[in-house]
Amino acid sequence: MHLTTLSVIFATLQIVMGRAVPGTENTKLDPFMCTSFGKGCQLKLDVNTGRFTCTCSINPYNLPDLARFYTEVNYSGIEYQGYGNYKTCQNLPDTWDKKTRSMKSNLDPSVICCVFTDVDCVKEGRHWTPVGESVQQFQGFYALGVRSFMCNLWVDETSTCDGL
Repeated sequence: MHLTTLSVIFATLQIVMGRAVPGTENTKLDPFMCTSFGKGCQLKLDVNTGRFTCTCSINPYNLPDLARFYTEVNYSGIEYQGYGNYKTCQNLPDTWDKKTRSMKSNLDPSVICCVFTDVDCVKEGRHWTPVGESVQQFQGFYALGVRSFMCNLWVDETSTCDGL
C-alpha cells in the first residue's frame, strides 16, 4: 500500500516538474518564437503555400499602411507591418532593433520611405537613404539593421520621403 502511494506521488511530481520547465509549452505553441517579436505578432497559415508565417500588425488608430519589414532578404521571414502618419518618424519596436533585412513600401497608395540606422530618424552622423516603392534587401550599413523610418506619398520621381 505504501509502495503504491509512493509510486503515485513520484509520478505526480515528475509530471509537475516536466510541466514546470521554462519555455517548453511556449515552444510547442509557437515554434517560430513569433510572439517574442512583440505585441500584435501571431502565426498565420498561408493557405496558398501551406506555410506558416509570423506577422506583426498593430494599428489601433487606423493609420495609413506605410511599409512591410522582414527579418530575411527577399521579403521573407517574420513580417512587421508599419503603420503611421505620413512625414512622421516611426521607430521600429525594440524587439525589431537591428533585425530587418528587407522591406516593401506600400503600393496602394504608393509611398516612398526613408530608412535610418538609428531611432528617431536621426540623419546627422547616421546613415540614411530614401528607398523607392520596394527594395530587395538592405546592404552595407543597412545590413546591420534599420531602426526607424519615415514615409510620404509618392507622386513622381521627384518625390521625397521626409518632411525634415
